[in-house]
Amino acid sequence: MTRTPITKKDLIQAKTDMIKWLFAFFMALAVMIIGLYFKK
Repeated sequence: MTRTPITKKDLIQAKTDMIKWLFAFFMALAVMIIGLYFKK
């Protein structure tokens, strides 16, 4: 198993993916909370 050296581009790509996933997660969470709030 040969490991490829991690380039700066890979790090930036990973960071943007992380931010995208976190943003999507928080959006889903906010929608769920708002839905619960308006249900009662």
